[in-house]
Amino acid sequence: MIRTSRAFSFIEAMVALVILLFGMMGLGIAFQRSIAQTNASRNDAVAMTLASGIVDNLESRPFEDWDTNSALEPIAKDFYADFEGNYLVGGPDDAYFKPTITILEDFSTHRDIRIVVDWSHVGGLEEQQRAGLADTSTVYTFAMDVTIAQTYGESIFDAGGP
Repeated sequence: MIRTSRAFSFIEAMVALVILLFGMMGLGIAFQRSIAQTNASRNDAVAMTLASGIVDNLESRPFEDWDTNSALEPIAKDFYADFEGNYLVGGPDDAYFKPTITILEDFSTHRDIRIVVDWSHVGGLEEQQRAGLADTSTVYTFAMDVTIAQTYGESIFDAGGP
């Protein structure tokens, strides 16, 4: 009498476990990359918000208040922020986001400026990259070039018009 077994053999069970293991590893890598991309997007959004806040701040000031790059340093330090984007007034050295402001061109009616928000100096970034939680190809700065007019309602390229 020949008995046929209806149960799985040990080898069949091991093959099924190996296939399941590879599937779970693939899901783990997908989740890890998803977290890294979410962090990068959040950092970009916070940096863009900080840069926009700096532009609003500069637009509300008279041109004489920020006529040199050295006059812009304290303004930039007022926009230092922690990991969540909360302002750290005074610019402590352990800030996560550190903006810098540079005057590119200075005209009588307007100024071209560059705002760069940097978070590449963050402690632990290399460990995050090695763990796959931070992308090694990502640039950890956000740059915005802006033209700010001295007054509203007038053309910045036409000195008075006809």
